Amino acid sequence: MNPPYGREIGKWVSKFLEEWNNGNIQNAILLVPVKTDTKWWYELSKYLTCWCAIYGRVKFISPESGKQTTTGTFASAMILFTRDKDIKQKFEDQMSPIGMIWA
Repeated sequence: MNPPYGREIGKWVSKFLEEWNNGNIQNAILLVPVKTDTKWWYELSKYLTCWCAIYGRVKFISPESGKQTTTGTFASAMILFTRDKDIKQKFEDQMSPIGMIWA
Protein backbone atom coordinates (compact mmCIF):
# COMPACT_ATOMS: atom_id res chain seq x y z
CA MET A 1 0.00 0.00 0.00
CA ASN A 2 1.29 3.42 -0.87
CA PRO A 3 -0.64 6.32 0.70
CA PRO A 4 -0.61 9.88 -0.57
CA TYR A 5 2.48 11.61 0.82
CA GLY A 6 0.90 15.01 1.34
CA ARG A 7 -1.26 16.34 4.13
CA GLU A 8 -3.74 13.49 3.66
CA ILE A 9 -1.37 10.80 4.92
CA GLY A 10 -2.58 11.20 8.53
CA LYS A 11 -6.19 10.50 7.54
CA TRP A 12 -5.09 7.54 5.43
CA VAL A 13 -3.07 6.10 8.34
CA SER A 14 -6.02 6.54 10.71
CA LYS A 15 -8.32 4.66 8.33
CA PHE A 16 -5.73 1.93 7.80
CA LEU A 17 -5.29 1.45 11.56
CA GLU A 18 -9.05 1.38 12.08
CA GLU A 19 -9.35 -1.45 9.53
CA TRP A 20 -6.31 -3.27 10.99
CA ASN A 21 -7.64 -3.06 14.54
CA ASN A 22 -11.09 -4.23 13.41
CA GLY A 23 -9.52 -7.34 11.88
CA ASN A 24 -10.37 -6.36 8.30
CA ILE A 25 -6.71 -6.53 7.23
CA GLN A 26 -4.70 -9.71 7.77
CA ASN A 27 -1.38 -8.67 6.26
CA ALA A 28 -0.11 -5.44 4.73
CA ILE A 29 3.09 -3.75 3.66
CA LEU A 30 3.06 0.04 3.58
CA LEU A 31 5.52 2.21 1.65
CA VAL A 32 5.72 5.49 3.54
CA PRO A 33 8.13 8.38 4.05
CA VAL A 34 10.25 8.12 7.20
CA LYS A 35 8.72 10.86 9.29
CA THR A 36 9.36 9.71 12.85
CA ASP A 37 8.49 13.16 14.21
CA THR A 38 4.86 13.02 13.06
CA LYS A 39 1.71 11.96 14.86
CA TRP A 40 0.79 9.49 12.10
CA TRP A 41 4.20 7.72 12.35
CA TYR A 42 3.82 7.49 16.11
CA GLU A 43 0.36 5.93 15.69
CA LEU A 44 1.66 3.40 13.14
CA SER A 45 4.56 2.47 15.39
CA LYS A 46 2.18 1.33 18.13
CA TYR A 47 0.90 -1.53 15.96
CA LEU A 48 3.47 -2.42 13.31
CA THR A 49 5.22 -5.79 13.30
CA CYS A 50 8.55 -4.56 11.93
CA TRP A 51 9.86 -2.13 9.33
CA CYS A 52 12.67 -1.69 6.85
CA ALA A 53 14.53 1.63 6.65
CA ILE A 54 15.37 1.61 2.93
CA TYR A 55 18.97 2.49 2.03
CA GLY A 56 19.13 5.53 -0.24
CA ARG A 57 16.14 6.97 -2.07
CA VAL A 58 13.32 5.01 -3.71
CA LYS A 59 13.50 5.10 -7.50
CA PHE A 60 10.20 5.20 -9.36
CA ILE A 61 9.76 3.52 -12.74
CA SER A 62 7.27 4.65 -15.38
CA PRO A 63 4.82 1.83 -16.19
CA GLU A 64 4.58 3.11 -19.77
CA SER A 65 8.28 3.33 -20.63
CA GLY A 66 9.81 1.05 -18.02
CA LYS A 67 12.41 3.75 -17.36
CA GLN A 68 13.20 5.58 -14.14
CA THR A 69 11.15 8.75 -13.92
CA THR A 70 11.93 10.22 -10.50
CA THR A 71 13.78 9.55 -7.31
CA GLY A 72 12.24 10.26 -3.92
CA THR A 73 13.47 13.37 -2.14
CA PHE A 74 13.29 11.81 1.32
CA ALA A 75 13.92 8.53 3.12
CA SER A 76 11.28 5.82 2.80
CA ALA A 77 10.30 2.74 4.78
CA MET A 78 8.45 -0.49 4.13
CA ILE A 79 6.29 -1.23 7.18
CA LEU A 80 4.91 -4.72 7.80
CA PHE A 81 1.65 -5.45 9.56
CA THR A 82 1.02 -9.15 10.16
CA ARG A 83 0.14 -11.58 12.92
CA ASP A 84 1.89 -14.44 11.12
CA LYS A 85 5.47 -15.24 12.29
CA ASP A 86 6.30 -16.92 8.96
CA ILE A 87 5.36 -13.78 7.01
CA LYS A 88 7.43 -11.67 9.39
CA GLN A 89 10.46 -13.90 8.81
CA LYS A 90 9.95 -13.78 5.03
CA PHE A 91 9.70 -9.99 5.15
CA GLU A 92 12.95 -9.76 7.12
CA ASP A 93 14.71 -12.14 4.72
CA GLN A 94 13.47 -10.37 1.59
CA MET A 95 13.89 -6.78 2.79
CA SER A 96 17.24 -7.00 4.60
CA PRO A 97 19.25 -6.57 1.36
CA ILE A 98 17.58 -3.20 0.70
CA GLY A 99 17.64 -1.72 4.19
CA MET A 100 17.96 -2.00 7.95
CA ILE A 101 15.24 -4.08 9.62
CA TRP A 102 13.72 -2.80 12.87
CA ALA A 103 11.62 -5.31 14.76
